[in-house]
Amino acid sequence: MNSCGIDEAGRGPMLGPLVIAGVLATSSQIKQLKKYGVRDSKKLTPIMREKLYKKIISTVQNYHKVRIQPNTIDISEKNYSLNHLEAKYFFND
Repeated sequence: MNSCGIDEAGRGPMLGPLVIAGVLATSSQIKQLKKYGVRDSKKLTPIMREKLYKKIISTVQNYHKVRIQPNTIDISEKNYSLNHLEAKYFFND
């Protein structure tokens, strides 16, 4: 069975771009990721996130990342929620 995991960082346009990443992995790949120590990125140090990045993309079936610039967030939030913007860019990129 395959699973998809998604995480984002930078939800505030004052702090820079919003970055969303998703991975597609099998059950055995998920077990391997857990052995590496992969978990919620907010619970990891910046150094650990860097170290895990290469391991993650070399382990999973597929991955995708999107970067949404602050000015796009500002314009879009006038008409839509941030969740709508995330879905639009992540699934239509």
